[in-house]
This record gives sequence, C-alpha cells and structure tokens, in this order.
Amino acid sequence: MHPFIDFFGINIPTYTVLFFVAIIAAWLMQRLLSRKSPLARQDVTLTFVIGASGGLIGAVLLRPIMHTVRIAFSWADYRHMSMAELADYATGEIVFFGGLLGGLLAVVLFCRKFNIDLVRLFDIFAPSLALAHAIGRMGCFFAGCCYGMAVSEGHPLGVIYPEDAMFRALRDGVPRLPTQLFESMFLLVLCAVMVFLFLVQKKRGLPSATYFFAYPVWRFFLEFFRADPTRGRYGAFTTSQYISIGLVIFAVCYVIFLRRNQKESVQGSGADQIE
Repeated sequence: MHPFIDFFGINIPTYTVLFFVAIIAAWLMQRLLSRKSPLARQDVTLTFVIGASGGLIGAVLLRPIMHTVRIAFSWADYRHMSMAELADYATGEIVFFGGLLGGLLAVVLFCRKFNIDLVRLFDIFAPSLALAHAIGRMGCFFAGCCYGMAVSEGHPLGVIYPEDAMFRALRDGVPRLPTQLFESMFLLVLCAVMVFLFLVQKKRGLPSATYFFAYPVWRFFLEFFRADPTRGRYGAFTTSQYISIGLVIFAVCYVIFLRRNQKESVQGSGADQIE
C-alpha cells in the first residue's frame, strides 16, 4: 500500500493525487464525447463546471447532514462527547452519493434556466462520472477508507493493510475484501459500455439510463460487503443503500420520461407529414 507519494521530500496523499487525476480524466472524457454531440461545446463545458461545483458541495455536506440527524435521534449515545468531538465525528469525509446528488441538482437547475437539453448532457456526463469515480475509488484503496468486510486467512481476494495504515482499524493484520477495487473495476466496465452506447448506438438517453440503473443496483449489493463504520446504518440498510433505492426509482421515472418524449417526437413528425 502506498498511502503517500514522495514528491521531492514532500509526502502527498495518494488519494489527493488520484482525486485530481479523476477530475482531469472526467474533463477529458466530456471534451471527447461533446465532439460527437449536437450540443454547443461551451454549454457542455460550462455545465460541467457547474455540476462539478455542485458535486463538491454535496460531497462535503452529506456526511454532516446525515450524522447530525443520527446525533439528534440518538442523543443519549453522544451526549458524553464534547462539541469538538461531535464536530470531528460529523465532518472530515467526502461522500460520493452526496456529490452525485449535489451535481445532479446543480445541472438540472442550470439546464432548466438556460434551456439546455438535459438528457444529452446526462449522456455525456454519465461516462465521465463513472471514469472519475473509478479512479477515485483507487484512491480510497490506497487511503484505506471504504474498506470491505474481514475474511479468513488465505482468502484469494483478501488484502492485508500494513501496520502503518492511515486508519487504526486496519492495523490488525486481518485480511479484508478490497471493495474499493471491486467498485473501481465495475465502474470502468460501465464507463466502456456507456461510451459504446454513446458512440455506436447513438440513442438519446440510453447511456445515462444505463448508468442510473446499473450503478445504484451494484452499489446496493456491494454495501453488504463493506465494513467501514462511517457510512451510517438506519434499520436494515445503510445510507447509501437507501439512496440507491431512491436512484433506481429515479431511473424508472427517467426511462418513462424518455419513452414519452420519444413517442411525442414520433407523433409530431407524423403530424408534420400529414399536413
């Protein structure tokens, strides 16, 4: 494991390096795909910046929001902690789903304001997001966050973190599933599928619909194999699983919208021909 990269005597967290690599990769991907889109390139670029900004805000805010709710409903479990300890508990980690929701909200509001084709933008941004997320999860692996459940010694997929791992819970020498890498590999495959659909199939909405269905379903089941305690659990499921369920419902509504929009377009074309 290499939690830090030595850059001329300065230790830079590998997670930070890969975080910026992910942003650059997403930027390059959207630039590549925007060349094959009827959308104006400046609209795509500006919306990308808006969406990335909203995503960063959402990624930072989701954990404090969810942990504040937990503290409020289970105050007896936290009343012994000082304000500084509560603040440290509720902050200090960026959450992907917060970034996704924040970015979606920012893009939707911006596109509605300036009448930009939201579906075509989603088709460009979905592969870009999957690529960035895949690289980001590699950073999680090196940092040691988002780790998987413990497995038996000799397990073919088990990974043992070093004694100087950033997270104290990982210094026990127990093999754990590298769920970060599982997710990274899935996202790379998903990205390739969406790029294929975008460049070859060329059906409006198909790449983004694929993402909105495939990722939350994958994430829902992957959560059963994760063991990091910071995700938050409410009843039977984790926070991410509840959000995944919500995103699947959103995906169903999205596909219904695409189908209705397609039928209206076909009917409109038929009416023009009759006239």
